[in-house]
Amino acid sequence: MSARTVEGRTLYVNTTNAPASIAVSSGRKDALGTPVTAGKLTLPGYGVALIE
Repeated sequence: MSARTVEGRTLYVNTTNAPASIAVSSGRKDALGTPVTAGKLTLPGYGVALIE
């Protein structure tokens, strides 16, 4: 997993083929459409999320 934060937004990239879970602060959302449920984001293998 790789992450980079710029101007309050964080880009997460799952660099493996296995799903990965990320804890996300409540009220945040993924601009690319991955659902954030109960403060948790699950990225599929090689998935990407932009949290704002």
